Amino acid sequence: MHVVRGNLSPAEANLALSNLAEASISTVLSAAVEDFVDWCGPISNGGVAAIFLDDLASREAHPGVAANMLLVHDGERVDDNERLYRQFRAALTDLAQDNLLLSPVPRRSKAVRALPLSGLKGHVGASETGEVPVLTRARCFFECGDLEIGRRFGEAQRAILEECGDDDALLSKLRKPPKGPAEADVSTFVQARGGLEDVERAARILQLTETGLDLDDPAPSAAAVFAAAGAKHLEEAAGTWRGLQGVVRLVGEDGFDVTEAGEGVKSLVASACGQEDFAELNAAVAETARRSAEEIDTLMSRVR
Repeated sequence: MHVVRGNLSPAEANLALSNLAEASISTVLSAAVEDFVDWCGPISNGGVAAIFLDDLASREAHPGVAANMLLVHDGERVDDNERLYRQFRAALTDLAQDNLLLSPVPRRSKAVRALPLSGLKGHVGASETGEVPVLTRARCFFECGDLEIGRRFGEAQRAILEECGDDDALLSKLRKPPKGPAEADVSTFVQARGGLEDVERAARILQLTETGLDLDDPAPSAAAVFAAAGAKHLEEAAGTWRGLQGVVRLVGEDGFDVTEAGEGVKSLVASACGQEDFAELNAAVAETARRSAEEIDTLMSRVR
């Protein structure tokens, strides 16, 4: 509601929600570790790091954000590790149930995967399908046992992303524009050309290929990547899409179509996005996407 009332910008709200999600998840993981230690004794063989992925990693949380995570471990006591992972998953599932911030975690979901540090590359490296490597937005936020596990994960992450940046086949697939709508409006801005997913794709290609960006963040937002690259419009577009995404999720669940809502809701969304009315918001969305698509095409033609 602070966004609707103008007390917080959408970007400030995303950061506040991200901090809240991280604090909440860290608390339940800490409690799970305490229970584990009470039953099994101290974690003495290796360590476990909890890694945020996607929007939680880049601190762009919104209502209904997916709690996508990795549990990265080393050491050889597989049975103990599995027991701890089950407690982590159960704690996260309980936390996300009927939670206004986090989307529910389905039972037997792959939202929280456990991987050995030594096998990280084979599971989250370059994808044959041409998807953006998940490690472009991955951030360690919790460690237990050997507290060097987070540092070692960071080293592995950087090495894997460097290899992805040299993978011509992957980059060729990533350069292909999305198959979404050619023109964007408030209901299609995520999938449309020049929309949220297209802008994110372009940012990750830059992140993988431009060595001089000097990004001091393991999970930079698309806006941060474009800022480092000097792509001013795309930086602004990335912020616009994230702001619109957050506002839309404030007033409706995943899949909610604002264009089908009542005039009061449309007016509220437009106002929260800094526009006079819904028609102006739609026009601004269309123009932002059109220009973004043009700049992405130009940018991709220059990428090695």
